[in-house]
Amino acid sequence: MAIDERAGIRMPRAFFIPSASSRSLGYAAGGIVFLLLVWEALALFAFHGSGAIPTPASVVAQFVRDLADARYWNGIGVTAWEAARGFFWGNLIALAVTAVVFLIPWLEGVSTQLAVITSCIPLTAIAPLIVLMSPQSSRLACVVLAGLSVFFTTVVGSLAGLRAADAASVDLVHAYGGGKWKELTKVRLVAALPHIMSALVIAAPAAFVGAILGELFLSGVDSGLGIMLMAAQIAVKPQQLWALALLCAAVAGVAYAVMSLLARVATPWYAQASGGSGVVATTYRRPLRHFVVTIVALLGSAAFLLVLWQLMVLVLPLNPYIARSPLQVLQYVTQDPTFGNTTAAAIRHRLIGLTVTTLRDAGIGFAVGVAASILLALIFFLLPRAQSAFMPLAMLMRTIPLVGFAPIIYLIFGNGALTIGLIGAIIVFFPVLINMNFGLRSATAQTLDVVSVYGGSRLTALRKVAIPSALPQLFASIKISVPGSLVAAMLYEWLFSLQGLGGDITVANAHSLYGETWAIVIAVTGISIVAYNIVELIEVPVLALWGPQAGRHD
Repeated sequence: MAIDERAGIRMPRAFFIPSASSRSLGYAAGGIVFLLLVWEALALFAFHGSGAIPTPASVVAQFVRDLADARYWNGIGVTAWEAARGFFWGNLIALAVTAVVFLIPWLEGVSTQLAVITSCIPLTAIAPLIVLMSPQSSRLACVVLAGLSVFFTTVVGSLAGLRAADAASVDLVHAYGGGKWKELTKVRLVAALPHIMSALVIAAPAAFVGAILGELFLSGVDSGLGIMLMAAQIAVKPQQLWALALLCAAVAGVAYAVMSLLARVATPWYAQASGGSGVVATTYRRPLRHFVVTIVALLGSAAFLLVLWQLMVLVLPLNPYIARSPLQVLQYVTQDPTFGNTTAAAIRHRLIGLTVTTLRDAGIGFAVGVAASILLALIFFLLPRAQSAFMPLAMLMRTIPLVGFAPIIYLIFGNGALTIGLIGAIIVFFPVLINMNFGLRSATAQTLDVVSVYGGSRLTALRKVAIPSALPQLFASIKISVPGSLVAAMLYEWLFSLQGLGGDITVANAHSLYGETWAIVIAVTGISIVAYNIVELIEVPVLALWGPQAGRHD
């Protein structure tokens, strides 16, 4: 915390570009050195025979060689251009939705649920369908996936920004005869801009990850970082895999840093909007009212999307052999097919079994990621020097695309529960860690001083003050991690195990069973939405009892 000398008030330091004190830089350098030593030891002693973990020096040497090859620069340019277009269109649509909500406030609940639904759509399931419906050798799928990857974060951040406007300032605008436009330009945009910029900071590397994921499904093209990753994995070249993962992290990190700098320049008066993860904690509502509002908004959003989907299939010139309407998907799982020996009941039974497998895989990754991130956040609170040493590494590693790191994990640990847990944990770990860490440190200095004055230890302050303050941010990040863990599980199944719903997508597309692929998309999206809303419904009473505003009502 920084001190405002004039007012004597503690002010939060800027999040986007952390304070560069010599002590914190020293701790961060120590953390990097420690990580490199562990990496070197594992490469020399634990994995020397298999070569699954090459030494840092050999990876850097491979990285330098790759950068000297024009193909890699071409791949960076191609993937970055896909990500940039998806970033632009996804955020443009998100901001347009926010503008509509501002003009028609009662649409906010429906809009939020629409954003949640888009975040729950399994990209690994919908990507091959987009590729098949796109023109030959088109990269439209990469742009669409990049856009989907940023839409949710920007919608939620923008809506939170609109709500953050000071009520007194809004009343003042109206008192002087200002209308909606004056309210928006003079008050709402100023309040929303930090939240929007915080969301864009997170969206930049997310768009890059979406573009890489789309490239994994392309055919008829030979450029892009995703295609290079697949080629290195097939050829079993560990050094090249590690170097490509490092390259992906570097590009995503540059995008993150550039947007962070722009955010700092655009909002110098505001340190941080949402804890640095693009998720916003739910404010307390009465449980019954919140339950009703959530269910109504969810059903309304789902009905709107289903009707829109049905109309698009009927009106747009889509390939009828690949595109399926909601009614056709329903017929696929309820009516016996006119050819083959299978039945609708057998199809449902098989899909249920595959769903159980995917839920098991997702549960392993989710549990490992959440437990590890909470434990590390608590350690960071009790040992601030540990946070100074390793939190910058966590911020750096969160930019590493999962699709770039997953083949490395598989190469090291092979097929099994450990690989499932690590791949799922990666997508869960960093959002929960960063939000939990922010939440623990969001407790006011006054409340912490009260604990200290009465003789309480730092552990007492953690238990009595910091953990209740962190609960809103913890739940916010868990809601995002639930659908994320399903996506990670399906990515593992699609790339490696060929089991569960992720593996079945490969089989279904290979046999042109597009009805089954669409059924999987609906099933996983529905499961993600239900899980998201279950966490939100649990969140309300928990925050009412133990949160920072326990006992307060609307």
